Amino acid sequence: MVSLRASKIDRLLRRMKRYSLFQLVRQFLCANGIVMRATTHTSQEDCAQKHDEATAFIIATRPILTQSHRHKAFIINMDQTPYKLCDPPKKTLNQRGEKTVTAKSPKTSLGRVTCALTVCADGTKLPPLLIYKGTPGADIEKEFVSKKHDYPKGVFCMVQKTAWTDERVMHYWIDHVLRPYIKTAPKGVVPLLYLDKYACHYQGSVAKKFEDLGVEWDIIPGGCTSLVQPVDVAIGKPFKNRMQYKWEEFMMDLDWKNERIKPIDARKKIAVWALEAWKGIPVDVVWNSWRHNPFLMVSTQTSSSYCF
Repeated sequence: MVSLRASKIDRLLRRMKRYSLFQLVRQFLCANGIVMRATTHTSQEDCAQKHDEATAFIIATRPILTQSHRHKAFIINMDQTPYKLCDPPKKTLNQRGEKTVTAKSPKTSLGRVTCALTVCADGTKLPPLLIYKGTPGADIEKEFVSKKHDYPKGVFCMVQKTAWTDERVMHYWIDHVLRPYIKTAPKGVVPLLYLDKYACHYQGSVAKKFEDLGVEWDIIPGGCTSLVQPVDVAIGKPFKNRMQYKWEEFMMDLDWKNERIKPIDARKKIAVWALEAWKGIPVDVVWNSWRHNPFLMVSTQTSSSYCF
């Protein structure tokens, strides 16, 4: 891409042989400290352009977190992260010189799963919610509560047509994850919830449920979640890494040429992996996710506070 761009800028470069042009571009990149890097974040907007907005949000929010009726255990953030079981690895081991390199992929029709992860400022992790693709009220949802399939306790499962979050999913999360935890709040403590700017997070019926629970809530500005949202900043990737480790261990023991993974078995395995991966994230990682602040220059006293 750099070679093509350079050729458009300078017509003389078009006369060079492809290899010679590549070497020239490579020297240019090395001289300017530009190297190949793995992508860590995908966004429609440049995060650097959002620094001012994120900074303003942090400055406005920090005084709210230190009010007398706040408690770290009830300052909460929830975010959804997708997980794809059938996503094959980009690299694998093979003999040198082989023209065709095959990566293992399971025989299953199960696609993406959305994991709703909830953390608190004191390091508490609330039960994860897994959202599978399916028709609400159909057989898939019934298997979640069936003793026959024996889904693990400590993780909630439901379905949505596209395996994503909508108003119905938010109601389920409030009723099964948030409400039981909010009931344990000490007298005089007002819970505070932060969500990203996704339409179903602030729909009328969802907002009313928050108010009925006595939960104050706020929306993180769009495009700023990778800078200030704890789950997005430091929880999502460790969780996915642990899910990937579980997947790799499973694939190494699988007779992948002959054995087909039934969707019903895959759903249960993902639920087990998700619970183990969630338990495997240290409390310190969760707590530090609220302190992450790579771009805002603040005093020593302030920098030891929340990410917000």
